Amino acid sequence: MTGTRVAIGDRVLIVTVMTILAGFLAVPHLGVVRASDFDQIWYGARALVHGGNPYAAVGPGRTFPWQFPLFYPLPGVLLAVPFTAVSVRAASLIFSALSGGVLAFALTRERSHRVAALASFSFFYAVAVSQWSPLFVAATVFPVLGVLLVAKPTIGAAIWLYRPSWKTAVACAALLVLSLIIRPSWPGEWLAGLGAATHIVAPVTYPGGALVLLALARWRRPEARLLVAMACVPQTTLLYEILPLFLIPNTWRQSWFLVALTWLVQGIEVVAGPFPLLPDRVAFSGKLSVALCYLPCVVMVLMRPNEGRLPVVIETTFERVAGWWRGAITGSRNGVPVAPDVNGAGTGS
Repeated sequence: MTGTRVAIGDRVLIVTVMTILAGFLAVPHLGVVRASDFDQIWYGARALVHGGNPYAAVGPGRTFPWQFPLFYPLPGVLLAVPFTAVSVRAASLIFSALSGGVLAFALTRERSHRVAALASFSFFYAVAVSQWSPLFVAATVFPVLGVLLVAKPTIGAAIWLYRPSWKTAVACAALLVLSLIIRPSWPGEWLAGLGAATHIVAPVTYPGGALVLLALARWRRPEARLLVAMACVPQTTLLYEILPLFLIPNTWRQSWFLVALTWLVQGIEVVAGPFPLLPDRVAFSGKLSVALCYLPCVVMVLMRPNEGRLPVVIETTFERVAGWWRGAITGSRNGVPVAPDVNGAGTGS
């Protein structure tokens, strides 16, 4: 059973409230955060605008004394250039407010049960530290936002697999080419800093993480591909990163269950803390997230049939694969399409 669309009046109210709430949470003097993740991109973008090296502007002892080097690729820095017209504090607040509002607008456009994600700790955490995950989830509804996925290419790739689109791939590639024209040396400068990212790991490496691969048995389903990809790409395994998992529940009960699990993980983390170092906290949160969020999502996925549409080239590749693994094309009879959907998700359009 799937949810229904939210009434227009309720939708406007939800979007307004979440925009204000997201901006409120991002205000640093409230004690929610001292510095946001978006700050490092802002400083990098400002350095670039002034002809400097963004990778020399961020890090210990630099213009922006962040505890790590700039981990974002230059395309992500370019996306932040428009925000350099205002102060870093205002930029972070605006980014969070827009992210919260856009996500609310996206989630109330499709199945209403997904609105529950806005009550999750993952959402609150993401907007408080100005993370990209709300916009990435919104990009699954509004393809025009797909170019944003290049800002965090690992998580971005996982989101792209949920709803593959050549248009999104081309847009991301175009921004990548532009970044190389602007600063040809950035890939080496970016990669040099990644050595300090000892806290960035793939959830699949944590205890029980390999069980997420069971979802490959439902590989035709977009949510199965998303789940496996999310588990396999390196990331900071804090709760803001798992917001895309709210694309997996397909009922109100499943959605609210996942919401409760995010708050449970946070509660356990608070009781177990404080942690001496960030990597310790990230590892603790990651292990809990795998056990209490990823694995329940695996169960949700495995309860569904292996059905879904894929680009023709992939369908052709799997023509001779055993039926139990090949699954069924949505809208097919005995594996033969009966009503092609050229505009459907996963067609590569």
